[in-house]
Amino acid sequence: MAKINLDPQSEQSILNMLLDHSVLNDSSVSKIVNTSKEIGKTKIETAIELKLTDEQKILKILSSSYSLDIVDLNEKKIDEKIKKILDLRFVEDNHIVPFEISGSTLKIAIPDGSKLSLMKNLKTMTQMEPELYAASISNI
Repeated sequence: MAKINLDPQSEQSILNMLLDHSVLNDSSVSKIVNTSKEIGKTKIETAIELKLTDEQKILKILSSSYSLDIVDLNEKKIDEKIKKILDLRFVEDNHIVPFEISGSTLKIAIPDGSKLSLMKNLKTMTQMEPELYAASISNI
């Protein structure tokens, strides 16, 4: 499994989403938290290693919870114009992947619901209408 690199807000958002959909319960979250500290991995990596969830389950719940279409970034070629519109550091820091420009719409893949709060900033920064898509964590 690839190293999962998420910010704490994203990790918590995913754990909360899994709790809300009864994929995890309080006891499994406690086990994840304790085990992740012991083995030095992120909580999401630990949850996947303990087979309490998997990336596909997380992706499906994200997609259905926020009515987002799923995008496979492996099948996309990132538009070169995007590099001129958004600062790479902002993209990396927020774990988002802008992948296509369609007219005045900027299509962006996200790994979790905490990224919805970026919509206003993205619109201001790019002068474009952001359109969000769900993507797997390792895809991001």
